[in-house]
Amino acid sequence: MNKLIVSLPWSYRSSDQTEKTFNSHLPQSNCEYTYVVCNETLTILNSGQAPMELLPKADTTVLVAPSQALSWHQIAIPKIPQSQMRAVLDGLLEEQLLDDTNLYALALSPATQIGKEGIKSWIACCNKAWLSESISKFEMAGHRVVQVTPAATPEQSGSASYVYITGTTEESFLTTVSQKGVLTFPISSHSQTHSPNFSNGYKLYIPDDAIVSSEPAAAALAEKILERPIQIRQPAIGLIESADTNWELAQFDQKLSGDGDGMKRLRRIWLAFWKGLAWRPARWGLIGLLLANVIGLNTWAWQQKNSLETKKTFLTNQLTQTFPQVKVVVDPMLQMNKELISLRQSTGSVSAQSYESVLSAFSLHTNAKTPPTMIEFIANKTTFTGLNWTDAEFTQAQLKMKANGYVLIRDGNRISVSPEVGL
Repeated sequence: MNKLIVSLPWSYRSSDQTEKTFNSHLPQSNCEYTYVVCNETLTILNSGQAPMELLPKADTTVLVAPSQALSWHQIAIPKIPQSQMRAVLDGLLEEQLLDDTNLYALALSPATQIGKEGIKSWIACCNKAWLSESISKFEMAGHRVVQVTPAATPEQSGSASYVYITGTTEESFLTTVSQKGVLTFPISSHSQTHSPNFSNGYKLYIPDDAIVSSEPAAAALAEKILERPIQIRQPAIGLIESADTNWELAQFDQKLSGDGDGMKRLRRIWLAFWKGLAWRPARWGLIGLLLANVIGLNTWAWQQKNSLETKKTFLTNQLTQTFPQVKVVVDPMLQMNKELISLRQSTGSVSAQSYESVLSAFSLHTNAKTPPTMIEFIANKTTFTGLNWTDAEFTQAQLKMKANGYVLIRDGNRISVSPEVGL
């Protein structure tokens, strides 16, 4: 199953504009999208930039929101029902956001422990109109959007700090990722002062052990501003790393046509189990259990096959030794029965299927107080009519007849007697 991962534009220069547009709320139709197509093993099949109508089709589509489109807040989630979560978040973030909370799309971290008070959780915020319009454009274009993820999250840093430079020489962004949050600053070729001073006068501290990477188009600018070696990270690799998460920005009133809330929840649980370090022993245990079962089932099947072949060989030998005239053995049991019937007919012996044998067995092993009013014998099946037995009498007769190789079936006052298969 192929996956299309697309970076949502937040700042770009369009063909009919003479200057850059920063913090645009609604993407324009003539912008180009950076994308990558990969398979289930995250192998890159296709990548590049293209307008909406030229983006390749895939089984599923994942949208990646750039860091400059998001703000991050860490708050303690109170113990409340899930249905009231959005209203409570609006109240908790009202003083931290710069605008009406109704204008923002809010997303809870997948690691949030709802129901446990006092534990802080990360909240991602972005412009609701921008997110809704972006999702709508892709779904109207025929793409099955199953997830919207942030480009970077505070939880991915662990104990390390990361710095990413994205964009081009003319328009670049520097993003720092650590346990304290995700911060994004615009930088440009006009930043000529010491590392790293920005044109707006702010100064950013970057630890010496921070891992710094940059997209190829902004690498020269990043090295000039930061005055340190820079690792090159291709945009396609960055998109795959961003999409490889169980974060979901489309929460609460933001809906995706690709998957429902239940399916997304199952996918998050599966990703947490399959990729979480805490679940590694359980994964190895599950794999070991599956291998043991597969090996055990194959061993059992092999033993059953050998036992069946042994029994078949024994029956074949019995048939050919008892009836030497049989040269070709196809079904030993069937051929043995046919030969026995022929032998009885040639010697005048009766078989268990004969009328006389059934009558004899029935009279000896049943305690019929009154004789039947009618007896029918058709196709080795004898039917006695007029036997008004009680349930106890029928059960007793059935057990005795079964011990002698006969099956009794009751239908009102009619009792049918037939030999068991193989007699």
